[in-house]
Amino acid sequence: MLLSGIIQKLEISDYTKEYTLKYSRLPGTEGMSHEEYIKKMYAELERRRVEKVAELKKQGHTFLTRKELLAQKPGSAPKTTKKSSRNSYRPPSLCCC
Repeated sequence: MLLSGIIQKLEISDYTKEYTLKYSRLPGTEGMSHEEYIKKMYAELERRRVEKVAELKKQGHTFLTRKELLAQKPGSAPKTTKKSSRNSYRPPSLCCC
């Protein structure tokens, strides 16, 4: 009886905490303009992407060409899918789309 009285008095705010994140620039980029900083970050992202693709190709992974990618029809079924049994591990997820 005591527990049900406590549960009724709880509000969402009792479980909500707000945090403020403050980001600083990477060391060595403090003197750059905003545009230069953005260009540098995108160049680093592209360098890492190319490095990862090369690593995956060494492992035998293949990628569609631009022509093959554009030829796919949106919503078409995949050639292969992952199969799971009733009792296999499945992460808890909810998809409403």
